[in-house]
Amino acid sequence: MIFFSEQESQLFKVRFGRYEGILESLSELRSEIISAKYDFVRIKLKDPGNNLFVRLHELNFPFQLLDIHRFYSRDFQEFPASKPTNSPVHLIRHEGSLSEEIKHMVLQTFDEHPMGFFTNEVVEKYFPVSLQLQNVAEYIATHHCHTINPGKQSWLIKVNDEMAGCSSTVFLGDEAYTTYIGLLPQYRKKSIYAEVIAAMQYEIEQSGARYCTGSARLHNLSSQSVFERQGEKYIRHDYVLMLMPLLNIGVQ
Repeated sequence: MIFFSEQESQLFKVRFGRYEGILESLSELRSEIISAKYDFVRIKLKDPGNNLFVRLHELNFPFQLLDIHRFYSRDFQEFPASKPTNSPVHLIRHEGSLSEEIKHMVLQTFDEHPMGFFTNEVVEKYFPVSLQLQNVAEYIATHHCHTINPGKQSWLIKVNDEMAGCSSTVFLGDEAYTTYIGLLPQYRKKSIYAEVIAAMQYEIEQSGARYCTGSARLHNLSSQSVFERQGEKYIRHDYVLMLMPLLNIGVQ
C-alpha cells in the first residue's frame, strides 16, 4: 500500500513513504506505518469524501494538510487536439541528454513550495524547502525521460527560440497526467501558458493517449481558467496530506 522512498529518505534523513489512492482500511494503513516504522507518510487521496478529517483523526497520528488539487481532463475522442500553427512555443523532448538542462530549468521556474501550498513549521523543519526543490528537480530530470521510463516524459520549452521553461507528463494507460509546467518569470501572464498546454495536448494525443489530465492548486485560479479554455473539464479534487508518526511519542 505504502511506497517506501529510499532516495527521499536518504535526502531528508527520515524514513519516508508515499501513498496515493483511496483511503480504505484505516487499521491496515496504521498497522503498515507502525510495522514499517515510517517517520512521515505523504498521502494523496482521490475522492476523499465528506468525513476525511474525522477518519484521519482515527489514525491517531499528527497530520498536516499540504494541498488541495483541482483536476481537469480532456477527452481527445470528444475534443481532438489540433496541431498548433504560428505558435512561438516549441517543445524539445528529453530523450536522455537533457537531464542537467531540465534540472536547472525546474530550479529556475518552481516558485511555490513543492511539498504543498499549506506550509507548516514542523514539516519544513524535516523537509527544508531548498531540499524539496532539489528533490523535485532531480526527480523530473532523472525519471521523466521515455528512453529510461517509457511512461514518463519531459520537455524543455522554447519561446521564439529562447529557453523559457520545462514540463513533464506521466502516461497511465490511456490517460496522460501533466505533472509539471514551469515558465521563467518573463514568460508568464502573456498567454504563453495556454500555448504550452496546446502544444503538450497535441504531443500527448500523438503519443496515443485518449485523456489529457492536469491539476492546479486550489488557489491557482489562473491555471484553472487556462485549463478550461483549452477544453479540459473539472472532474474532481484531491487532498494531499502529511502523516507524521514520528511526532506521536505514544506509538510503539
